Amino acid sequence: PPGGTPAPPAGVRFGAVPDGGPADASTPYLPTSEWFAGYSYDRSVPMSRPQNRLAWASGFSTSLAINLNQRLGIVVDGAYYRDTKFGPNAAPAGGVVGASGNMFTLMTGPRFSFRHPRFTPFVQGLFGMAYDGKVQLSNCSGFGCTPLRQESSYTLALGGGLDITLTHQLALRLFQL
Repeated sequence: PPGGTPAPPAGVRFGAVPDGGPADASTPYLPTSEWFAGYSYDRSVPMSRPQNRLAWASGFSTSLAINLNQRLGIVVDGAYYRDTKFGPNAAPAGGVVGASGNMFTLMTGPRFSFRHPRFTPFVQGLFGMAYDGKVQLSNCSGFGCTPLRQESSYTLALGGGLDITLTHQLALRLFQL
């Protein structure tokens, strides 16, 4: 408009400046996509439920988020967990015993981000499938040493996390629950 400042062109990404000048430090950067990879720990709660196959499992998790706009993204998440304990109601004494088992998950769903130039808290709801391998007790032979057979089931993960922005290309995921 005459005597006014023109509006920025449609499609300009947050953090980008059309004239090539310095970006406004108060404007959050909006990446097109975000990839995460890291250590993951799974603790079943409450542990006394018989449906909780792997009470203490640790492994690897990775996810890819495609950001549709500043607030909404679609996430695809996969994880592998290895379990080393079985219980708390393991035979014969009802305690926790050494075991081996595996779990794989593949989930997808929406993520809502609350972007700030220095950090990005988010919440997400992921839905998908889990494959649990058979669980075998350690130092055990004979009948009853495989207390859980392999099975697949639907899975759900609701939670959130906090990313700390280091650069436009790198952020540190402080936590994800």
